[in-house]
Amino acid sequence: MGPALPPGRLVGLPGRGETLVRELPAPPGRPTLLLLHGWTVTADVNWGGCYPALEGRFGVVAPDLPGHGRGARLDGPFSLERCADDVVALAAACATGPVVAVGYSMGGPVSLLAARRHPGALAGLVLCATAARFVDPDPLAQLVSLGIAGVSLVARAAPEGLRKSVAEAVTRSRLEAAPGWILEQLRESDPVALVEAGLALRAFDATEWAPSLGLPSSVVVTEADLVVEPARQRRLAALLGNAPTFPVPLGHDAPVRSPDVFTPALTEACNRLGASHG
Repeated sequence: MGPALPPGRLVGLPGRGETLVRELPAPPGRPTLLLLHGWTVTADVNWGGCYPALEGRFGVVAPDLPGHGRGARLDGPFSLERCADDVVALAAACATGPVVAVGYSMGGPVSLLAARRHPGALAGLVLCATAARFVDPDPLAQLVSLGIAGVSLVARAAPEGLRKSVAEAVTRSRLEAAPGWILEQLRESDPVALVEAGLALRAFDATEWAPSLGLPSSVVVTEADLVVEPARQRRLAALLGNAPTFPVPLGHDAPVRSPDVFTPALTEACNRLGASHG
């Protein structure tokens, strides 16, 4: 049995299909947190253990990102920019008052791009277990990425059974240890979109433009992270005008494994922005 979840509904965006969104109302004078999950998971997997502690303190809008879980299905390759545009549109449709983007891992680049592409749409950024650049330029890695890109193009045209096999390959390590409710959530995803999202993360680089965003920001650093090195997370904080950091002694699966440890740091990071924007 999974965690208690806030109410959810399918929200349609013109020309973009429907996306599952979890929502909690914002108390008077408090911002809405636009919770953006990490790669290969869903809003409920990433944030399910955090919802109870956030209720009554903040509003929440937590969508499944395109291709993930019950997020919008794509009519072309996965794009972080497309995700950013979608979540800003969702926030406009669902949120009241100021919106703070809270991005975990892949949700970090989506948050940064949302701030860059839609000035004025966000009141702040809280970035968790993420980076301005996930990998350093490497010619061999670029060749490998090109090969994966070719596989994804073939897989996008493949029969559904083969596509499911791709999904199992991408998420196998998670599926083997995951509780049943998580396994079911992960199997809802578009397997080709997961591959393409991994490629997009490999190519992402905000080091040149992140300092120009000018938004109040906080960074939650997962100090035992073996996926996104803590040094990269702290470098992101430096690029964002030496944003305050909130360390937690956990790995990359912090909100899933230990929400009781992770959520207080998340709440403090959100409060540090100035919770009564407007």
